[in-house]
Amino acid sequence: MRDNLDSMVHVGDRPHRRNPAEWRKTGSSREAALAKLLSIIDDKTPWPELQGKRDIAALSLSLALDFAGDRVAAFIYASAGTMPQPSRCYWPTKSANANAT
Repeated sequence: MRDNLDSMVHVGDRPHRRNPAEWRKTGSSREAALAKLLSIIDDKTPWPELQGKRDIAALSLSLALDFAGDRVAAFIYASAGTMPQPSRCYWPTKSANANAT
């Protein structure tokens, strides 16, 4: 999971490099904007500009023509919300695998 999030933030770095006006909406530097993005994702804090929307609705909002926030960060944040989260329901325990053949 951590590798996936780090990769997504890394992917967000390229459009931030090409479009400094976007990261300036989030931080004092590109690095600060990316650090804030990762921190918000890690803390599961809502991204303010996404108006409480998540997943596909948040992706759609981040791509809207009238979206005024950091479009790159909002897109990466919304994309991170679509990634499956590890859960005991999906990850068998060691004892459950012991009887499997």
